Amino acid sequence: MKNKKVLNNITTCAVVSLNGAKEEKDIPIPFREVMNVDCGSNNKLMIESAYIDENHCVITGWSNGDVRDIENLEALSCEIFFYQRPDVAEFLQSESKKDFGFELRLDKGTENLDLKIDANKTIKFCFDTSSSLNDEALGVSSDLLLKSFRDLPSYSKKVIIVGSAPSAKNHIDYIRSFKGEVWALNDAIFWLEKESIQVSKLFATDQRFFLKSANELRNIHCNVIVSIDTIDTRFFPRKNVYLFKSLGRDGFSLKSGEVYHGCSVLFTALQYAYHSRCIELATTGVMLHPPYSYKRIDGSNSLPEFVILSQLKNLRATLSYFRAAGIKLKALEENSNVNFM
Repeated sequence: MKNKKVLNNITTCAVVSLNGAKEEKDIPIPFREVMNVDCGSNNKLMIESAYIDENHCVITGWSNGDVRDIENLEALSCEIFFYQRPDVAEFLQSESKKDFGFELRLDKGTENLDLKIDANKTIKFCFDTSSSLNDEALGVSSDLLLKSFRDLPSYSKKVIIVGSAPSAKNHIDYIRSFKGEVWALNDAIFWLEKESIQVSKLFATDQRFFLKSANELRNIHCNVIVSIDTIDTRFFPRKNVYLFKSLGRDGFSLKSGEVYHGCSVLFTALQYAYHSRCIELATTGVMLHPPYSYKRIDGSNSLPEFVILSQLKNLRATLSYFRAAGIKLKALEENSNVNFM
């Protein structure tokens, strides 16, 4: 059985398009949204990444059907690996022992590939082997100023952390009148600055966000970005960037300058708050709900990765350290899972 691999340092990705769907669109992955394909009869196929390694073109994802039923798969002469995805099984409420995860590996010379799902749907992959991601293509400044996380200042012991759930808009007056620092998570920065709210720090730890929002990030007023050292530095805009050392997924770091990412940028912000001795924190736009209720502040509701169990596990651990340190944390939304751990 094959473990799901972590994708690091990928410099060439595929552009994927789906023909026959209601909306046809090109999606560079793994950096942007995953592709969710409805195969009919309650069967779904999720393409989560498509990339080139040293010897192969690789496509990974999950399906609650059988990817071997793809009409032209046998003719492609590709290797197929299956592995368990307990996160998907939990979400689908499946007690089956099925290996939902899959990986397709094709010869590296396969630059253009069609997966024929059925008579009406075809997923087209274009693996661009002639070019790679570069500073010019991304519009990223070459004189980026990277700083040690230990140098990151904190000016207030009271903080409100604003996420991307639409419920944040219901608390705009509270945010405006808040006497302390305002921290933005990911694309909440754009909504906050549009509302003329001064943001002290932007926390972002997802490489896909930096690529997708490269142009917008160059124009934000917030001059402090906090991230982790696994992000390709070419993705950062011309701002003061402070980096955590990422220790992995699950845990809570007691050492300043190091974090566990927890499958949500929220945990980077919370561990920094702990290290900087904040005493009172509020959140809004941070729900940590299961994926079926997922929605972002910009109105998008594409299915995210299934990480809710890890998020709740890390939230529970974080709150135990907060309580021991006397740090208060509450969500302005009564139904946020921040209030129920």
